[in-house]
Amino acid sequence: MAVPLALMEKVPLRHLDTEDWTGKSMAVLDTPLNSRYAFEFLSALTPRWVREDRVWGAIQTVLGELVESDGGPDALSISKRLEALLERGEHRRSPLSEDESLELSAFTSIAKQLGQQFLFMVEIDAERVETRTILKYSVDQDAPRHSRGQSKRVVFRLQVPDMGFAASQHIEVELPDGVVLERLTLEGTIFEGDLQEGLATDEPEGWLQRTSGHVTVRPNARFLKGELWVWVVPAKQGLYRFAKVSIVMVTLVVCATWLIRANSEVLLREVVIPSPSASILLIGPALLLSWFSRTTEHTLVAKVQGPLRLALLGTALVLLIMAALAAVPVTAEVWAIAWVVATCIQSAAFLLLLYFASDLRRKMGRRDF
Repeated sequence: MAVPLALMEKVPLRHLDTEDWTGKSMAVLDTPLNSRYAFEFLSALTPRWVREDRVWGAIQTVLGELVESDGGPDALSISKRLEALLERGEHRRSPLSEDESLELSAFTSIAKQLGQQFLFMVEIDAERVETRTILKYSVDQDAPRHSRGQSKRVVFRLQVPDMGFAASQHIEVELPDGVVLERLTLEGTIFEGDLQEGLATDEPEGWLQRTSGHVTVRPNARFLKGELWVWVVPAKQGLYRFAKVSIVMVTLVVCATWLIRANSEVLLREVVIPSPSASILLIGPALLLSWFSRTTEHTLVAKVQGPLRLALLGTALVLLIMAALAAVPVTAEVWAIAWVVATCIQSAAFLLLLYFASDLRRKMGRRDF
């Protein structure tokens, strides 16, 4: 017996894994068989008065093309042909009753959905009918749509078009290393109807940091569509802590250097410039900071840690300027200009760190994005 598990985007699936109630892998239907079942599903869902109309033959052809399409613009053009055929039948049937209009709206919405997404199905034993059964699937997806807004956290959202398929849905999101979950919220709509806020929320308590979130919901409608909002922030024990220590220490060094310039005898007995040893000592931390500021391979981590890496890159540039000034004898005018530039860069890096740290303490809502 074939059971629909999900609606998925019509793209090649990566690392698809399915498990039955015993933890064993399940057989997955291939694309042609999935398309056939989707066509039969839409045919059964078609309003009776449409099947009795003379356009039914043409509609069947369009439905077959729709479920076999690759999605995108191709499916959109086929959906328009389907709407045109339905309008012709509706004009002959007019006026439609309220129930007939609702049935037609539901059918049209689901047909469009199956044009853009395919019906992912698995096979189970028929004896499991009317028995509570837990089926799991997992798949790697491309980086989702995200938004930063005025915040230094990143918010992204995932579509859950199949939320009404089962009596209960368990949705889990796992984040890559370097970022942690701030909040996970699941919302839903029926077709294109009103938003149902607060279906489920997962938020770590206190200072607890987690790289995964899990929500459970019991759909109250068969055709309920979900939208998952995920708030992501940097992990405090990783690059964030390193950036705080490094940027603050270099800022203190820059402030101390201004004090030495004003009166060198306050901190040092004698200042010797150029100083090759001082230049070598400064180049080491600069190379370390520039290495930490490199962009990571995961796009989500790069987005979240972007401001921190930019601040570290500025701090590394300041250390390189200090190393150059300590190694190369320059005129007083050049030295003063270079030092003002270094001070401005380090001040910007420090202010960026302060804004980043203070912003992460704020609780953000969906309307902030």
